[in-house]
Amino acid sequence: MSRHSLALPCGSTLVYGFDRPCSFYFVQVYVNGQEAPAYEADGPASVLWNWADKYARATGMPEKEVLDFFPDDHLKCAILDIPIP
Repeated sequence: MSRHSLALPCGSTLVYGFDRPCSFYFVQVYVNGQEAPAYEADGPASVLWNWADKYARATGMPEKEVLDFFPDDHLKCAILDIPIP
C-alpha cells in the first residue's frame, strides 16, 4: 500500500494512496487531528479527481491549483490508473 499525506491550506490533512491488495485508490481528509476521517472515498483513480473537484468548489480555488497539491508523478500514475509508488 502506498500512503501519502499533504497539509491542506484549510488546515486539514489529505491522506491518499493506492491499496495494492484491494486494487483501489483511496482519499481521506482529517480535520484538526481527529482520529476518524471527515471525508473518505475509495475506488478507481477518479476518487482523486472527485475530491479535487469537491475541495475546489468548497474553497473557491481553481481545480488546477488543487491538483497542484499532488506531486506530478502521483498524478501521472492516477491518469494511467497504475499504483502510486
